[in-house]
Amino acid sequence: MIAKTKVTGLLIVFSLILATAGAQINIEREVLYELSPGFSYGLIGMRASADQVLMMNHYGKMIRYDLNTGEAFNGKIRGQRILDFDLIMGQPVYINQQGRLGGLIKPQWPDKAFDACRIEACDQGLLLTGAGKMLFLAQNATDTFATEGINFALPIGRGYLWSVGLKSKIGPWKISLFDCYGNVMKEIYEFSRSFDPAGLSLGPIGPEGEALISCYENNQRKLALVGQNGHMIWKIDGPEKFCMRDMVFDDRGNLLVLEKKGKKVVLARWKFEVPEG
Repeated sequence: MIAKTKVTGLLIVFSLILATAGAQINIEREVLYELSPGFSYGLIGMRASADQVLMMNHYGKMIRYDLNTGEAFNGKIRGQRILDFDLIMGQPVYINQQGRLGGLIKPQWPDKAFDACRIEACDQGLLLTGAGKMLFLAQNATDTFATEGINFALPIGRGYLWSVGLKSKIGPWKISLFDCYGNVMKEIYEFSRSFDPAGLSLGPIGPEGEALISCYENNQRKLALVGQNGHMIWKIDGPEKFCMRDMVFDDRGNLLVLEKKGKKVVLARWKFEVPEG
């Protein structure tokens, strides 16, 4: 059963001006919702679908936040410790501590434990990653197709996915386009040879299929948005990362961010405005 909570009086707006590659970008930041300490403990992060955001922690507690009304609905997946989750048609699909799938899953998918800790839903099925490999579970499949050597995989639609990694041990790092079966379709972007990231993560997908890269450089978190044309659209300082999935894009292209404000955790909306010219 999902409980409904009315959110009132929590709308804080302020602006930042940050440098991008060759330009300045204005960011208006809105605090939309404050998470309770009990919920933010063990937080996995959030996913977005249409005008709603679903937040979940490792204990299966959920908050569904409506971006239009500011209402929050509480729920729980009982008897499960969750490793990661995604949304299919707005409903959660997850992988638990035993590596088993739950939620909105296909009846033909195998009822077994998978050697994976991350889950990504796509129009072709599911991508499960972990232990240096990617498992593709197609919509009507009864088993997975495994691809070695892909640690960062993020579907962008029509059976294609972004991946970021080293082509060789001496670099440089590259963003490449693959299909769901692990075949390289195109190399999209090459970082400089001095790029030596820590805490690297890929995603979420931008409003036009861009790849958001998050990593630490010189002890500062950086966020970079790279388009499918191979150009870096912007690179900015990011907030402290304290959970696995702390960012999503809403249906208007704004970045939603889970941030720490002192001892509190809030859901904020970052609206980007790049000056013309």
